[in-house]
This record gives sequence, C-alpha cells and structure tokens, in this order.
Amino acid sequence: MSLYLIIFGISTFLFWIGSKQKSKWNLFALLAIILPCYLAAQRGIGIGTDTETYYNLYEQCSGPYEWEYLSLRFNVEPSYFLISKLSSYITGFSSLSFIYQVITIGFIYLSAWEFRKYINLWLVILMYFCFMYSASLNIVRQCAAVSILLYGSTFLVKSKIKLFWLFVLTGTFVHTSCAIASCFIYAIYYISFRLVRFKQIGIGLYLIGLGILLIGFLKLASLLGFLGFGRMAIYADVYAVSRSSYVSVTEITYRFFFAVMIWIGCNYGIISNRIKLPYYLLFITEVSLMMLGMYNGYLVRLAAYMTVYQLFLIPMLCKSPKYAKSSAPIASAIIVITALAYWWWTIVHNGTHEVIPYYFN
Repeated sequence: MSLYLIIFGISTFLFWIGSKQKSKWNLFALLAIILPCYLAAQRGIGIGTDTETYYNLYEQCSGPYEWEYLSLRFNVEPSYFLISKLSSYITGFSSLSFIYQVITIGFIYLSAWEFRKYINLWLVILMYFCFMYSASLNIVRQCAAVSILLYGSTFLVKSKIKLFWLFVLTGTFVHTSCAIASCFIYAIYYISFRLVRFKQIGIGLYLIGLGILLIGFLKLASLLGFLGFGRMAIYADVYAVSRSSYVSVTEITYRFFFAVMIWIGCNYGIISNRIKLPYYLLFITEVSLMMLGMYNGYLVRLAAYMTVYQLFLIPMLCKSPKYAKSSAPIASAIIVITALAYWWWTIVHNGTHEVIPYYFN
C-alpha cells in the first residue's frame, strides 16, 4: 500500500504548486493528474470487484458489434462503447482505465479550481484519493459520471441552469445513474437557494420523498426497470432472492462526524451559514442512499453522488478569515489525519489486495 501513499503524496504536492499558478492547465496540474491515472492504468484484469466485468465489456465493445446490440444485451452506455473503441487503437484496456481516471480527476480538479478562493485545492484532491480513488478503480463509469455531475453543479451556483442540465445529459451518457442523482442535486439547490416563500414546505416534501424512497424502493426499482434503468431493478431482484444487503457502519459514522464539523463551522462563523441547509440536505440524502444497502449492497453506490460534495464542503473549514494565523494549518492537519485514517481503516485494514495494481506485484 506504500505505493499508493507515495503517488497520493506526490500528486497532492503537485496540485498544491499548480493551484498557485495563474492558469489552471499548468504543467504541475497536468503531472498531478497523470500520476494517479497511470497508476489506475496499471491495474490487473483479474483484480477488483468489477474490473473483470469491465474487461469483458471492453472486449465486446472493441469488437465488431454495434452499440445498439450491446446496449440491449449488456446495458452499455454509448461513452463506454466509444472509449473502448478508442482504447483498442492505443494500448487496450489499460488506456480505457487511464481515460476514465482522467475524466474523474479532471472534472474534480476543474470544480475545485472554480472555488479555490474558498478551499485548499490540494486538500480536495487528497480527500478524493482517500475517500473515492479506490472505488473509482472498480466503478469506473459511475465515478466518471459523479465528477461530471459535480462540475455541472458549479453552474447552478452561477445560475446557469441550462449548462447544468447539459452536463447532466453528458454524465448520463457515461452512467445512467447520473440522471437519478441530478434530480436530488437540483432539488437541493432549488430548495436552498431559489425557494423563498415556501421553503419549510419544500424541505418537508423533500424529506417525505426520501422516506418513500427508503420504504418503497422495491416498487420504485420495478418502475426504473420499466423506464430503462434495468440495473437498479436487477439489484433489487437480487436482494429478493439472496438478501445480499450491506450497510457500512464506518461510512455512516464518518458522515455524522462530518455533519458535526460543519455544524461547528457554521455556528462559530468559520464558514457561511448559507452552507448549512444545502449541506444537511446533502448529508441526509447521502445517508438515506447508503441505507438503500439494506435492499442490495450495490445500491449504496448511488451515495457517491453526494459523497463527492463532502470533498469540497469539509475543506472549507480549513480556509477561513476567522482563523488566527496558526489555526488554519491545524484545521488542515485534522482533516488530513481524518482522511488518511479512513483510507487505512477501509482499504488497508478491512480491505484486500484488490486495490493493488497487479503489474507492480
């Protein structure tokens, strides 16, 4: 696992230097992106939960089949088909892994650059490495869609709604779950920043909707299957047969810990109170989606669309004009230790060899 820590450290340091440059596409930032992407590309075919499945899909997509046939048989989005075709002309499956990681880290970096006045960009990236990088080696399509939706949501802050939906459409071509997640994100944005007269009613209706989602998901999954989101229906059906449920106590505990940190930050004026409502709606949504694991362990993956916002909101605690000169580094150190502790506990202690690149063994 030391290889990961070395790459994480070098890349984070390069992002720190790159964030001080005038242009976002500077040499340091590009090198910082390439390193973890190259690491992802070196992953063996037989390692990880989904890698072998993705390789089989890659072989089908890079073959003589048309996308329409693959879409009906394997539920393949058009982006995976196109990237597989492109990768087959470069180095094969390793190029596909590299490209998807470039998309994921690239859009997270672009999102962080937009808000670099309020957050430490390098800390956002480090939190990505600790909380999402390992997952991105498995669920490559969804993590790419997560980062695309994240970047699209930066346009909501600028009230450029059409651009937001354009990126939602782009993300849906990468992974269909993006369409579902975008509804949550837009609802949270609308309730928090656009709804004025009936805000309390809006919050209440949103929470009721989450409750219905949790209680009646099996029926909702059947509807999703009818509308073309077949994977969700499949996962729910698997639960009905095998009861393969999974809810992570560690993940939920960390989310409550972060919620307490944000509460302290808002109440002591470290960060703006405007963050409080959207954050807590994101927090409740994330935990609710994690609880979908009681139907099937795969369904907790939907929570990744909310988790990515933690990468931005938590680092805001470390860059505030309210701090004394020595307080900001201490706050950053606490976040770094917390993130690394999570990575060690979930990946090193409780994890397996599945995240170690095969070709380096």
